Amino acid sequence: MRRLLATNKTVTVVRVPKNDGASEPDLAFQAKVKDAQIRSYFYGGPSITQGVLSPFSIKVKFADLAVFRVGEAADTVAPSSALPIGFSRSVGETELLPIDLAGPRAAAELVNRVLAVPQAADDSGDEIAGSAVLGFVWVSAVDQAKGMVTLLSPMRGRLPRRTLLLGSVDWQDQ
Repeated sequence: MRRLLATNKTVTVVRVPKNDGASEPDLAFQAKVKDAQIRSYFYGGPSITQGVLSPFSIKVKFADLAVFRVGEAADTVAPSSALPIGFSRSVGETELLPIDLAGPRAAAELVNRVLAVPQAADDSGDEIAGSAVLGFVWVSAVDQAKGMVTLLSPMRGRLPRRTLLLGSVDWQDQ
């Protein structure tokens, strides 16, 4: 934080020590909270306080969709220190890598994943990687034979953009 805000002289970053009685939440609790937050995004929160939302299922042809992954997944690449001397990584952290929807691994990569809908109208990599997000969709199915992807969206109608970004968030609708 200090490094990011070093040029901004109006903001002072102060480290606040952790309370002695505070503890880190365990992984099971974090998973429950994540699942509850994603569910409330698509279906709404508790019916008493926020009402119930009805998400919409959208079927999109492969040709009408472009799905990208930002950089390579952190768990699939060796750290830079493990590369041979004189070599550098060929894929940058913010470089967009297209996902072949008709490929054999598309269903395994996309089903049960939450995808972001970027605000950028242009399909150029630099603009998409740095743009805000309009919302999120969840991939419920990939039909290779028909060339269709089934998405769950909190909003009725077509997707506002044809470009989607794959992140590391997965979720199972129960």
